[in-house]
Amino acid sequence: MATKKPDPKRVAAGRRSKLKGKTFEQEVVRRLKRSRIPARRNWQQSGEFAKTKGKKPVLPDVSVDGSRVWLELSSGAKVNPLAKLKQAISDIGKGSACIPIAVTRKKGSPKILATLRLVDLENMVFDALGDKASLSRVINFPVSIDFEDLVTLLKRTN
Repeated sequence: MATKKPDPKRVAAGRRSKLKGKTFEQEVVRRLKRSRIPARRNWQQSGEFAKTKGKKPVLPDVSVDGSRVWLELSSGAKVNPLAKLKQAISDIGKGSACIPIAVTRKKGSPKILATLRLVDLENMVFDALGDKASLSRVINFPVSIDFEDLVTLLKRTN
């Protein structure tokens, strides 16, 4: 029985999509490192997983060493920050101390957005400031901030 060969156009599109994701992840890591925040792409993102057998581990797209942030990245024409945030929340699971953040950029835009829940933003702000008692009420409302503002918060929490 002959196996059907994959459509070369679909294979090429898949390669372009993987390259686009890899390039965006590398850019985010470079920008974090430039701000002296130790970051790296995770091994399943850097091609190592393809060489192994077994179930794929659940890891963030980019890890920030010494931080509780879980970064899910997306770049493209139709990015959906809320969907990426929901994916990060789901990947982390209940009871985790990680802070889920969707880092996204629309095609053609130089601006990178970080989307996270307000309660997580509050925790990051107060971790950076060292004062937790100032706010008593917070809601779980997604918030997008400029990526550079996220970098500033991360610098102060590391």
